[in-house]
Amino acid sequence: MKYDRTIGLLCLAVVFASCGTSQPPKQNPQYTQEQLELDNQLLLAQTQNEIGNNQEAERLYNEIITKDSKNALAYSKLSLIHFSQQNWEKAEAYAKKAMELSQSNIWYRLQLAQMYYVKGDFAQSADIYEQLLKTNPDKVELYQTLVDIYHAYGNYNKMLQTLNRMEDRWGVSEEVSMTKFSVYTLLNQKYKAENELSKLAKQYPAETKYSLMLAEMAMKTKDYQKAYTYYKNVENIDADNPYVQVALANYYFDRKNKTLCYEYLMRAAKNNGLDAQTKLNVIISVYGEGIDTNREDFERFFSLLQEIAKVNDSDGRIFALLATGYMRKQEYENAVSVINKAISLGEKDYDLYQNLLFAQSALTSSDSNLDSIISTTDKVLSMYPEQPLPYLFKGVNLMFKGEYAQSLDALQKGKALSFNNNELLVDFCANIAEVYHKQEAYDSSDYYFEKTISLDSTQYMAMNNYAYYLSLRNTKLDRAETLARQVITKFPDNHIYVDTYAWILFLKKHYSEAKQAMDKVLVFKDNWTETELEHYEAILKAINTEQ
Repeated sequence: MKYDRTIGLLCLAVVFASCGTSQPPKQNPQYTQEQLELDNQLLLAQTQNEIGNNQEAERLYNEIITKDSKNALAYSKLSLIHFSQQNWEKAEAYAKKAMELSQSNIWYRLQLAQMYYVKGDFAQSADIYEQLLKTNPDKVELYQTLVDIYHAYGNYNKMLQTLNRMEDRWGVSEEVSMTKFSVYTLLNQKYKAENELSKLAKQYPAETKYSLMLAEMAMKTKDYQKAYTYYKNVENIDADNPYVQVALANYYFDRKNKTLCYEYLMRAAKNNGLDAQTKLNVIISVYGEGIDTNREDFERFFSLLQEIAKVNDSDGRIFALLATGYMRKQEYENAVSVINKAISLGEKDYDLYQNLLFAQSALTSSDSNLDSIISTTDKVLSMYPEQPLPYLFKGVNLMFKGEYAQSLDALQKGKALSFNNNELLVDFCANIAEVYHKQEAYDSSDYYFEKTISLDSTQYMAMNNYAYYLSLRNTKLDRAETLARQVITKFPDNHIYVDTYAWILFLKKHYSEAKQAMDKVLVFKDNWTETELEHYEAILKAINTEQ
């Protein structure tokens, strides 16, 4: 058993008993020379004790007892010294001797009671406090300590009896009733626990928290009518209470009334008395499971987020979540706006910047927007240099600007970081192939197109582009035809892909087959590009020439 808390606990007893003095009062002392000497020796012993010289203090207190065997204070001080040294037997014996010599002194009894408490002998500690209450029935501190002692060793019946004695003497109070409520709850005596809250609700009608707690208890037992009564009572007292708004939202959620649940959630969302995190937790608990699969749940969740952002406009997490919603709704300008707001409020999550890049890329391809995307990639890479995706955005947009050397540099760096992400590696290879093509480095371009296809045989756009580029160079036409045929087999109605295939057939002088291919997408002729129209005319001319 550890006794390191002894001095602190005993000091509490001193303060309580002596009302600010450090020793018990003496009754009309008759000061003789001998008594003056004893008092001086007591003062000296106390000084030695306070500076930590317990050995000298003990010697002095023993000398005092030798001179005055009835000196209760000396015995009390010796008790404290031995208790601090974990010498329990002597500490107890000296404490009892002090009590015997000064039976009316409450301090000595408190000292021994606290010793028993620290030692873990709660029954004897409680017994001393019970005795003290018989002669000091109006000292509330004694009751409070006795409650703590009974709680310490799990004697809940005695604990409740003591609390009832306090209530009988001073009436209903929050301290007593809430303690009883906790005990009854622990003992699973729900009716008695509820009764304690009801007493408080009646005693303090303007205090809504008790009705809210009663409502929560009713909700746990699915007594919805009782819960509703308590909630509406609170609402009548305090209509703007955000906690009752949340509670009623949860009530209607349990009752499967989506309309009223949403109505109360909206009130809570607009309430500036509720913090953003609590609001988020509540709306996620209601809509979290349906956001991805239920359109109505998503729209309601999103509208609540928008209202929360108006009230809690300094919380970056709200705007980060809004960004995800705007991305889903394909409102990319709004997404860019709220992401920048979130960033300005200190949000630095990588996914947020990733969404910013996707949103910016979905906007116009003007030079100013390309520059904005490139600027964003530089900022992201300064914080997350190990992430490959920003390099992809940077490389692609530099390619659009015609800055091929810088584009290739960014793409190669990103590719090196994508070794464990096949999907991303495919994107890097496809775009590197495009850059090499634009630089007329055809061997390198062909290599990366082939690598792209080997990594993912469903890269139909890359396959089409590769086939078309081969046709432009009038080389490897058999390979080009094979690739183009795979593409149009998958997308037979895509006139752009069909045009690639038909043009390769044309170059191989298979004019009838080329015309048959183009005829299948004649229905889309109004959408053909100028190049497609030129190719079709060339095919028709070749057929007429043959005839």
